[in-house]
Amino acid sequence: MSIDNLILDKAVLHALFWWQNNEYNFVQSFKRARLNYSRNSKPDQAFIDLFHEFSTSYGVRRCLNAGENAEINYIKRCFGKNGLIACLKTIKQPENIGRIIDEFIESITDLTHDASARSLVSKTAFICYPSKVPLYDAYVVKALNSVSSEKVNSYRDYISNFYKFSNSAKTEISSKRKLPKEFKEIIELSTLVDDEDLFQLRVTDKYLWLIGLDHKNKTQ
Repeated sequence: MSIDNLILDKAVLHALFWWQNNEYNFVQSFKRARLNYSRNSKPDQAFIDLFHEFSTSYGVRRCLNAGENAEINYIKRCFGKNGLIACLKTIKQPENIGRIIDEFIESITDLTHDASARSLVSKTAFICYPSKVPLYDAYVVKALNSVSSEKVNSYRDYISNFYKFSNSAKTEISSKRKLPKEFKEIIELSTLVDDEDLFQLRVTDKYLWLIGLDHKNKTQ
């Protein structure tokens, strides 16, 4: 698939906007909250409130059963010792990240409404490891299915196809990795542009999201 430069420019703007206005703050907040969790061995009320704000903002609270107990148990299984986040810490290969996330999804069916909960789990993992874990999104699935003969039936399929596309567009995306001089002092923007892997994944995500949205609009 050839890269549409106009859509790529829009994707860069989307990536910069959302990183500055939403994603960066959640990444930093969860970093601090995880440190406190490791010291206390349990989530405090501040962690629970942060997770509720995050899950509501990202539209994934609906994936969990009603009530605070479902949130607390999900937090413990994700962020506790030997939980999902700890398991992903040293993993770099996309297929292994996908396998671990799929296995975790299967292990929390007692907490979720959604049979797959891919969006919930991937976004939780993303907020801790934004440079290596892409968010699962229905529009991105549409885009990936339109450019690949390997259809997405699991998060492992999703991350595999996502990275294949991202790697194929690496030169084009990398060429956009620069900030106008007047924006270089904005720390949120500079952290995105200065991290090659992070920039690559966030722009890929927004590019595919725009392609998927356009595909949906054309088929309605």
